[in-house]
Amino acid sequence: MKMLFLWGVSFVTVANIMLVLHIEVSGNLRGGMEQNYFNAFSWFDAVLFIVLSLSLYKASKVFIEKVIPRIQDVFQEYCMVREQKAKKGHIFGGVFLFIFSIWFFFFLVMYPGTAMNDTIFILGAPEKHCYQHPVLYILYTCFFYKVGIALGNPNIGLALLSMFQMVFMDYVISYAIEYLYKKRLAGKVCCILAGYFAFAPLFSTYAVSAIKDTPFSIALFYLIILLLELADSKGERIKDIGFCMRCMFAIFILASFRSNGLLIGVGTFVILFLVYKGQRMTLLVSFFVPICISCLLSEFSMPMGVEKLFQEKIGIPLQQVSAVVASGGELSEAQREYLYDLLPEEEWKTYAPSCADNIKWNSAFDRDYLNDTKEEFLNLWLELLPENIPIYVEAYILNTYGVWGIETRNSEQYYVKDIYPNELGLYQDSPLPDGLRDFVYRFYCNRFTYRYLSEGTAFWILFLVTLGFLGKKKYGKAAAFCPGWLCFMSLLLATPIAFAFRYVFFLALLFPFLLFIPFIPDEME
Repeated sequence: MKMLFLWGVSFVTVANIMLVLHIEVSGNLRGGMEQNYFNAFSWFDAVLFIVLSLSLYKASKVFIEKVIPRIQDVFQEYCMVREQKAKKGHIFGGVFLFIFSIWFFFFLVMYPGTAMNDTIFILGAPEKHCYQHPVLYILYTCFFYKVGIALGNPNIGLALLSMFQMVFMDYVISYAIEYLYKKRLAGKVCCILAGYFAFAPLFSTYAVSAIKDTPFSIALFYLIILLLELADSKGERIKDIGFCMRCMFAIFILASFRSNGLLIGVGTFVILFLVYKGQRMTLLVSFFVPICISCLLSEFSMPMGVEKLFQEKIGIPLQQVSAVVASGGELSEAQREYLYDLLPEEEWKTYAPSCADNIKWNSAFDRDYLNDTKEEFLNLWLELLPENIPIYVEAYILNTYGVWGIETRNSEQYYVKDIYPNELGLYQDSPLPDGLRDFVYRFYCNRFTYRYLSEGTAFWILFLVTLGFLGKKKYGKAAAFCPGWLCFMSLLLATPIAFAFRYVFFLALLFPFLLFIPFIPDEME
C-alpha cells in the first residue's frame, strides 16, 4: 500500500508540473489563442517524466520513512497536550469573540461590504437572473437589500448581509478550532490559528463579500469538519439529533447557493452510504431531506417561464467546439450553419482558451437558440471529437489548469475589495477616518497580503492528505474530504474561468487544519 501511495504521489505531481511547464500564458486570461497556448511534448519529455518520477519516488520514500516520524515527534512534543483523555474545556466563545472583534474593524473599513458585478446585476433584475443563479441565493441576497430599502438606506441591507456572513463564518471557524482543541491540540496552537483567521485579510474580505461563494464555501468547510467528527466516532455521531441538524443545515446551504451543491450533497451521501453501513437510514434522512427541501423551495420560488441556461452546464464542450472553429478546423456545411446561427462567424475568433465567458457571454451569442437545440449541440460536439482530439485536449487543459496546476497564479485569483458601480444606492462609505482606511487598503489589503496558495497547490495538499488516510485504511477520514473532491470534480467539468479562487474559497478555510489533522496520533482520537 505504501508503494502505491508513493507512486501515486510521484505520478500525479510530476505529470502536473510537466503539464504546467508546457503552458504558455500572457497573464491575460481573456486573451486569444496567440497569447495562451500549449506547447507540444517531445520524446525528451517522456525521458524527463520517467527520471523525475523515479527521483520523486525515492525522495518521497525518504520523506515518509525519515522526516514524517520526526515531524510526528515534534508535533507531539510542542502541539499536543499530554493527557490521555479528551479535553473537557471549551474555547469556542473566546475564539469567536476574538475573531469577530478583528473582523469588525475590517467591516468598518469596507462598510457596508463588497459586491461584484453578478451581485449588482441580481439586485437590479432578480427575476432575469434566475436563469443563471440559484433562485434561493437570489432570494437570500434580495432579502437583505429589501430590508435596507425598508429602513431607508440600501447600504444598511448590505451591511446586515455582511454581518450575517461574518457571524456564520466566525461560528464555523470557532467550531473547527474547538474541534481540534478537544482532540488535545495545545491551547497556544489554537490561539495561533485564531490569530491567523482573524488577521489574514483574505478571510475578513470574503466574510463581507456579497457573493454566493462565501456562504457556499463556509457550508462546505463546515460539512468537512462535521464528517471528520463522524469519522472520529466511527459513525456514532450521526445518532445525535443536534449533529444531524448541523449536517442538514450545511447540506441545505450547499444545495441552495450554487449549482454544483446538489452534486456535492448527493455524491457525499453515496460515499458515506458505503463507508458507514450501519447508519444508512440516518444518513439518508440527514442528506436527502435538506436536498429535497432545497429542490422544492427552488421549484416553488422559480418565476414562471424561466429556464436555466444550458451554456452553464457545457462550459468545457463549448470551449472545445470554439477552439475547433477558431483554429480553422474542418466543418461540414450543416455544422457551419448551426454554429453561425449560435454566434456570427467573426465572433468565434474571440475564443479565449482560459476563459469560457468570452464566448458564452458574448452579446451576439444566441443563448435561447442553444437552449432549444441542446441535443443538436451535443451531437455536433461528438461529431467533431474524432478528428479534433488534440484540439479538444488542449482546450480542456488551458481552460482548467488554474484549478489543478501546482502554483499557477493569475490576477483572477484575488478578490475585489470594492462595490461594482451601480445605480442601486450601494457604495462604500467607511465611518473611519480616510487616512486610516487608505492605510489599510494600501498597505494591508494588497496583492501581497492576499497572496495565498494557488487552487492547484491547495488541491495537491488535499490529495496528499486524502491519499495518506486511504493508505492507512482510515476510510472515514478520507471520506470526510469527499465534499471537497466533488467540488474539484465539478470544476473540472465546468470551469468558467481558470484561477477564480472564490470557487474554492473553502480550501483557504481548510488548509490550516490539513496541516494538523494527519499528525494527531490514533490513540488521541
